[in-house]
Parts: sequence; C-alpha cells; structure tokens
Amino acid sequence: MHRVHHSRVPRETDSNYSNIFSFWDRAFRTYRPPQAGSAIATGLDDCDAPARQRTSGLLTLPFQA
Repeated sequence: MHRVHHSRVPRETDSNYSNIFSFWDRAFRTYRPPQAGSAIATGLDDCDAPARQRTSGLLTLPFQA
C-alpha cells in the first residue's frame, strides 16, 4: 500500500502516507488503492543518472540545489 506513495506520479505521491495503519489515510482522504497488476514507477525524476546513484552522489544530494 505505501509503495504507491513513492510513485513518480504527483497524484499518487500525495497519498498513502501511512505504512501500517491505512485508517489514517482513509480518515484524512489520502488513501489511493494500488492498481492490481500494474507496475509503479518509483523514484525521483532528476536522480536517475548513474553518478547520483553512487554513495558519493547520495551523500551530497541534500546539499545540492
């Protein structure tokens, strides 16, 4: 359920905040059910470069504009 939150689609990113108890998302109307059988593209659009996936790239990520 929470993997929908890590989608690249903004509508899905702004949903499914809870990891265990979905009643919080249901109560605050942020629940989006995952589509059965569909793959979810996760990650950040500007972080796909191989250099950004190395340890050095990940450690410097918070300091980049």
